Amino acid sequence: MSFKELKAERDVKGKQSILKQTEDEQQMQKDEENQGSDDLYELKGTNLRLGTSTLGGRGLFTQTDAKPGTRLLSVRPHIHAVSARFLEDNCTLCTSEENVRRCTRCKKVAYCSTECQTADWGIHKQECQSLRRWAEASGSDSTPADSIRAISRLLWMRNIKGADSIWWRQIAAMQSNREHLSSSTQESYTHLAQSLVLYMKIESPEGLREYGIESGKDLVDLMSKFTTNSFTLTSTFLNAIGVATAPIPALINHSCQPNAVVVFPATRKGAPPTLDVIAIQPIRRGEEVLAAYVDITLPREIRQKSLKETYAFECSCTLCKLPGTLDLRECVFCPKCNEGFLSSHKGQSAPCSKCGATLSVSQGVRERIRLGTEGLEKAEKLQWQDPEQALRLTTNLNTLLAPDLPPTSHPRLALMRLNHTLLLERLNLDPKESNGPSCSSLLDTAIKLGTQIVAALVDLLPHGHPTRCVAIAALARLLRVDEDQDQSKEDENSPTNTFPPHGYQRLVLAKETLLRALAEVNIGLPGGALFEAIRRLLDDTERELAVFKRGVRNAQANAVAAAKG
Repeated sequence: MSFKELKAERDVKGKQSILKQTEDEQQMQKDEENQGSDDLYELKGTNLRLGTSTLGGRGLFTQTDAKPGTRLLSVRPHIHAVSARFLEDNCTLCTSEENVRRCTRCKKVAYCSTECQTADWGIHKQECQSLRRWAEASGSDSTPADSIRAISRLLWMRNIKGADSIWWRQIAAMQSNREHLSSSTQESYTHLAQSLVLYMKIESPEGLREYGIESGKDLVDLMSKFTTNSFTLTSTFLNAIGVATAPIPALINHSCQPNAVVVFPATRKGAPPTLDVIAIQPIRRGEEVLAAYVDITLPREIRQKSLKETYAFECSCTLCKLPGTLDLRECVFCPKCNEGFLSSHKGQSAPCSKCGATLSVSQGVRERIRLGTEGLEKAEKLQWQDPEQALRLTTNLNTLLAPDLPPTSHPRLALMRLNHTLLLERLNLDPKESNGPSCSSLLDTAIKLGTQIVAALVDLLPHGHPTRCVAIAALARLLRVDEDQDQSKEDENSPTNTFPPHGYQRLVLAKETLLRALAEVNIGLPGGALFEAIRRLLDDTERELAVFKRGVRNAQANAVAAAKG
């Protein structure tokens, strides 16, 4: 080897060494930064670590293998606010619906116990004044928007905890999308800011500085952080009842094919609800924890629009990258074979999944889909103002779409779910109110619809997903409702070719459905109120089946004795 070649080799090795040293230094710097972040985010007691996500920015990663049902994280939200619609029905602190009583001063906020009222008093003593001022200024019994009440609670708690506390530093470190906001969003934030300062009675820039807000930019940043990093607060049965902000779970990135879910499975007097992150798919050590920011039963286009407007990004998961493949969320029945499905994606001809014929969705079907989509938006607004009209509308639209769309397809699934919710509200589950031909018919309708919804969700969502859990549990509960006495005279040998079955066979189906619900809830909502409620229903059902069997045996024995006598 010549001196020139030797020198060149040494130069290359030297550069590689320098490059390797630089990479090592960069990795050490990242590790130090992440260690500091771990300290800020208090991850030492978990099997999670903070790391750099391939999706961009930060993310949470597992440090051990996690199987479905594993609780990855359990925290109390920094702040939460019950929606105005539920303020009278749910405790403002623990969100329980039992024994709630309204505050005698503001007559808005309610508590279930002295423990909850005392624990929340640090914030509510300021909130109470603001609620009364708001009502007086508006000249009506109105309540500020949920976001206004939540952000004000956040700022009041900031002054209680302190600007230098880890609690507030976690809030300050949350991501803001201010630079990516559309003009319409910026305008809405401006209106929100005006309402916020009015509600909190902040009358000068100095007043804002008391809460660490130095400029209009800071205020918009705070609102963007709140919107981007908040979670829908749900009841233990997954009903949306408010909003919650929790910085550590907010580090979890989005996927339309999540391996984890965020739930509020349990409540306890005197404390805010617990937010749990649960694995619903196997997660290997070192893999990123991913949750869905949007309803993943919706089609790709709607999911992407929601993500872009709220979180300023486009999802690039496998489900979103393959819009050309058949997606059960947007498909129609094949008009040729009536057994397969065609993609209903705009402007596409597609092969039938069964017969293979390449066809386009007819204009008539597209028009019915359009009517269903517009009707769904109308029904969602009507459900609180005029539930009877919303029930009629969703019933008619489901009938309109049923010949063309499978239950998994949008907007039919969304219409079915809303229709089912409205049916359950109409059908009082008190056994005393569930007798008679009309109620029995309504109950059967709800069971048939619930069965279709469960089947659709099973096709779209992974085993143990909380939405599946709640749907199966709701179906089981319907099957457990007492029937008219004449219908309950059937024995265990009654024919089973009718659906839904009655008498003994319905109890058998109820037990099977409860066992199925218990298995799924043990993954998606483990150890929570829903799990305990299903266990109690299952115990009751097994006792009723035993009584039913004893009654049949006694009747048979009496009949034999009478024949001999």
